[in-house]
Amino acid sequence: MSISDVSNEPLSGDAPQDTSLFVKEVFGAINNLSSEMREVLLLVYVEGFKYREAAEILDIPVGTVMSRLAAARRTLKSQLDDDGEIVKSLFDEALQ
Repeated sequence: MSISDVSNEPLSGDAPQDTSLFVKEVFGAINNLSSEMREVLLLVYVEGFKYREAAEILDIPVGTVMSRLAAARRTLKSQLDDDGEIVKSLFDEALQ
């Protein structure tokens, strides 16, 4: 599973330039994660699987899923936003 499958086109024709630049930064930061963190992140936040389901798919303990997600969020936070608010809002929206 790779984020490179996502189109490089703007999300909409009306998307401001700074929005599409931020989206590219997010995709780049996700691509820089280890494959283990990226797999869990994409399964849970993009595909919408529950932690237990992601653990079954990857044949790992649920605690490992949780640890990898926490590490991925920490890494993305440090790469994308000093105070973490933008990254936190991205994950909060994904869970709704």
